Amino acid sequence: MPGVAPVRPLIILLMLVALVALLVGLFYFTTPADKIPSWLPGRVATSTAHHVRRATAAIVVAVLCAIAAWLVARRPPSARR
Repeated sequence: MPGVAPVRPLIILLMLVALVALLVGLFYFTTPADKIPSWLPGRVATSTAHHVRRATAAIVVAVLCAIAAWLVARRPPSARR
């Protein structure tokens, strides 16, 4: 249909962001702060603690993006206008 924006790229983008956020969240849960690569925020050279708040935030973002992708994919074509 002309004038209707395709939603497939949006769904793919949301699921990709969800997957990356989930992986980062799991990484923060399992990796001590002194072992985190320097390009990720949260590296503390002398700490062996885990970044629970960062991990939880990343997993919440992953869940929200997955829910958003599901809602966009679930809408009927007539409501996508």
